[in-house]
Amino acid sequence: MLTPIRTKLVGEHDLGLAEGDGEQVPGMSGGGQGAQVAMAKVHLSQIIDLLNEKFGTDLSEVDQVWFDQQIEAAAAKPDLREVAAGNTEENFGYVFDPQFANVVIDRQSANEGLFRMFFDKPEFMEAVTAWARREVYKKITDDLGGAA
Repeated sequence: MLTPIRTKLVGEHDLGLAEGDGEQVPGMSGGGQGAQVAMAKVHLSQIIDLLNEKFGTDLSEVDQVWFDQQIEAAAAKPDLREVAAGNTEENFGYVFDPQFANVVIDRQSANEGLFRMFFDKPEFMEAVTAWARREVYKKITDDLGGAA
């Protein structure tokens, strides 16, 4: 039920500053986002180590790609971007946490599609294999200090 509100004029006052009155007041900064606390960044390898220790897994640097993939997929979702832009991390979590499992499921489905395409389409397998050969060779030779 709406309640009417009555306003009453109790006087007219000039609240403007006369030229030369007081000091200059600086404008607001920060874009209206409030206090921002910078979170300490942790390398993904440290998180992998923590997961291995806590859950008895044997994850390695190779598995970091899976975690990166989930983060990139979630960060690309327009609704999550909108919520993150206007909220604290804690408030963002109320929207993000229930949706994250769906992000993981969506990525798994996409990965299964790529897996099937790799084995079902010889031209695709050939193109990806040629690309991977170049990338792996470059990585190994760079790690060893140059080409053979």
